[in-house]
Amino acid sequence: MADGRETSQRRDNASGKQLATQDSEDDNDDDEKKGELESSSSPSSSGDSINKDERSFGNKRRSSRHKSDDSSSALSLPNSFDDFTPVTTPAVSPAPSRLRTFDAELKRPPPVRTASSASFNNATNGQRIPDAMRKFYEVQVDKMRKQLAAVLEDKTQTQRVLAAERQKHDDVVAALQQDKDLLTLAEFVQMRVYELIQPHVSAADRAAKDLDVLASRHAECATAIADLERTARIAKQHEDRTARALKDMETERNGLAQQLEAVQAALLEQRRMQSTQAVDDGVNWREKFTSTDIELARTRQCVEVDQLTQKVQLLSGDKAFLMQEKEAAMDKILKLSSALDEATANCRRLELSKETFLEQLEKTREESRHRMEVELAKLQDASRKEMELLRDNGKHLYERENRLLREARMDAQSQVDHLQKKVAELQHAYEDKLAQLGRQFDEKSQQLHQAHLENDMLKQKVDVHKAGFAKLEATTGKQITELQVAVAAEKVVQHEQHLAVLAKQLEQSELEREQLATELATARQTVHHMHQPQQFLEEAVRTLQGQLERVQEAYARQQRETHEQLQAKLALQNQLQQLLSRRHELDTLKNLVLKAQRPSTPPLVETCASNSSPHCQPDQATNTQVNVPKWYLKLRQQQSSATT
Repeated sequence: MADGRETSQRRDNASGKQLATQDSEDDNDDDEKKGELESSSSPSSSGDSINKDERSFGNKRRSSRHKSDDSSSALSLPNSFDDFTPVTTPAVSPAPSRLRTFDAELKRPPPVRTASSASFNNATNGQRIPDAMRKFYEVQVDKMRKQLAAVLEDKTQTQRVLAAERQKHDDVVAALQQDKDLLTLAEFVQMRVYELIQPHVSAADRAAKDLDVLASRHAECATAIADLERTARIAKQHEDRTARALKDMETERNGLAQQLEAVQAALLEQRRMQSTQAVDDGVNWREKFTSTDIELARTRQCVEVDQLTQKVQLLSGDKAFLMQEKEAAMDKILKLSSALDEATANCRRLELSKETFLEQLEKTREESRHRMEVELAKLQDASRKEMELLRDNGKHLYERENRLLREARMDAQSQVDHLQKKVAELQHAYEDKLAQLGRQFDEKSQQLHQAHLENDMLKQKVDVHKAGFAKLEATTGKQITELQVAVAAEKVVQHEQHLAVLAKQLEQSELEREQLATELATARQTVHHMHQPQQFLEEAVRTLQGQLERVQEAYARQQRETHEQLQAKLALQNQLQQLLSRRHELDTLKNLVLKAQRPSTPPLVETCASNSSPHCQPDQATNTQVNVPKWYLKLRQQQSSATT
């Protein structure tokens, strides 16, 4: 008996030590898991804040929405107890990183907590929680700062774009105001139609954009509702599974309780039988064995009961968490349904406004088209009449101007022909002079060739004389030895005289050669410079060039005069158009003048009083009489001088 008790105590101590070590490991894992949960909860909360800020500023970013969808879709039963177990559930600790499945969590033995480990864990948790919260708040503050910086940058960019658009608008408005007086009727009508139609077109575009935005929001709401329905379905499945697991555990608990009662009844019967029977050594040994078995069974039953109670607590906590998730999902569904209703109402309202805008646009188009047709018909009639009047009145003036221009053209043409004749004569003289210079060049070249031939002949003569002189020297040497001294002396004297004559002839030939060389050099220089024109030809060409320049200046002057006359013609046409446009005013002025010439003045006063309009101002008539162009006065003077 004593040995069995000692072994049971040792086993209990070993199991207690193992449970204590497991408890400490579980506490460390719990702390690590809390840090992971806080880090995992921070991006979700930051994602929600980002979503709110982005929705407030109208930027469609779906990253945070995908994060929330992933977190909601990750609520499957095996994973829900690993990463998303609530920290506030009683007697429940999040599963460590070593045990990630629900079955492994259920198979774990229950931890036995001691006072020392609990106090140590409380101290460590109390130290870690403020650090984690501080880090969490720092992360949130950094994210908010980044968001504010991004928002400020977007705002500055929009302000710059708005300033640029305003500048462009101001430039366009200034350009339109400058060109407003120069616009034609068609351009003015187009601008007016554009000003009337553009607000409706922009409103229709805005309505279409709003419809697109609402359609995208409607699609987002539909997807969010589908996700929430899926999460609600998954939560309901989880709830059903937990209910079935609770029922199975209750049945197991009832079965274990019945087994425990049966074992207790068997023990009571065995003790009763042991009290009646005789006690011997074998019976004692059996009693010891049965007592140890009973103790082991009791310990196992206690362990199983603790495990079942822990499972019941876990399942109850999970059920409460799932109920909370279900309520949150239902709230989200209600909010999204209300947002969807508002979006559909906005869509209907925008569709109605779009229809009204389209109707107004069609009406304005029809009205503007009708007005344009009427005004164009009126303007066409008026322009046709004015053109006929201008054609009748300006025909004589055009003929006169054309005749004058034709005469000026004929004069200019005659001057050009005369100048061309002069240029042809100068060209002919230039060619004759070039032919004469060519003949002179040929003669000089022939003379140079003859000088070369004479020089060659003189060179041959000099060579012959040199050869004879050498022969004479040889013969004199031989004859000196043969002839006598006197004869030799006479002959030497004679030969010396002859040599002196030959030396003179040689000097003369060398001088002639030098003269021929100088003549050859001068001839070559003249031949080298023969292709260039002479001084009188250059002067003639310069004079011809000056005459050509003067002719060109006269021709340019004639062109300028014709251009000025054309400009004067255009100015006269413009003045005629203005006069025809003011024909009504001139008629009224004419009537007023005729009435003023009459002796009775009161009717004139009555007409001016009755016609309270700017047409009763005679200054315009005087201005039209004074503003006569100068070229017209010159033409009249020329015509008068020609007739005289």
